[in-house]
Amino acid sequence: MAFACEIQHAAGGYGGARTENFRVLRAIGARELSPAGLAAEWCSLRRYVARVLRGLPGDQWIGWPELRKLLFEFYPDCAWTMFSQDTWWFSAPGKAGRLDINKPDDWKRTIGAIIETLLIEPLRWFGVIEIAEPGEHGLEAFRLTELHEWLGRVQGLLDNAEQASLPYLPVGAAARPRQAEAVAWLDDVQWRLPPAPDRAEFISFARKIAEPAGAPFTYALTPLSIEQALTQGITLDEVARQFGAYGAAMPAQAQAMFRSIAERFGRVRVYEALTVLKLADDYALRELLANTSLAQHIIYQISPRAVVVADAAVDALAEEMVARGYTPGIL
Repeated sequence: MAFACEIQHAAGGYGGARTENFRVLRAIGARELSPAGLAAEWCSLRRYVARVLRGLPGDQWIGWPELRKLLFEFYPDCAWTMFSQDTWWFSAPGKAGRLDINKPDDWKRTIGAIIETLLIEPLRWFGVIEIAEPGEHGLEAFRLTELHEWLGRVQGLLDNAEQASLPYLPVGAAARPRQAEAVAWLDDVQWRLPPAPDRAEFISFARKIAEPAGAPFTYALTPLSIEQALTQGITLDEVARQFGAYGAAMPAQAQAMFRSIAERFGRVRVYEALTVLKLADDYALRELLANTSLAQHIIYQISPRAVVVADAAVDALAEEMVARGYTPGIL
């Protein structure tokens, strides 16, 4: 065969445990059938299913096993619209022979399974049909909804080229405002900011003034994050205004911390995760600056014998000092 694609179909995907497997094979000489052509065939099958649904009574439970039997007896070849079964066909996995769609079991395993999937997945998700509680063998029954009836009336107007206004959507299918969890402070420095369509700019702003906390969508004000915000020109008034716009007034303690750091900004630098390196005499620092990478890690020099370095650099500096005969003591 020129190509073969294998499809695993969970016919009980809405609650049943049964799984149907089949392959689609194409004849070697059928170059005109591409994967896109096969997709077009199955688009036609979806249209066939839509036409079947239009002929069913509304707001009435339809037994799927009974309807499936009628569909098989009425038109078993419904999957072939543009090509013939000499071009492509169904086969069982690992077997060369064809499945005979004129046999009820093979039809149910292939075309019937595809139609069942259309019912329990896209048509149900779209709200066109309602599914009964699934049984042991998957779909048992379904019924058409008001939305299906509405679509039928709209299609009738379009088919007849009528100029009448379109009917209103059923109440159950009308668009509803999207619900979003409110922005809320968890304590004096942490808040929860769940995503929502109108919060993209606020989420970006939150990342400028705070650090991610442990829980999802949670942020925390820290001295370091506040200093970084001040470096970008963000003021306390701007921060308080942003929170107020989302109905989450900034706690007094958070404002006090922001204000305190802002008052010292430019005179006092705020750092986290630092280590003070204390040396035995004034000459040791000079030697280490000349013989190690210490100069690259010093954030501030307190005295001729003491400097401040980042915690992340301590292990590497200790290894360099030991390699050069020093015996650092790390507390």
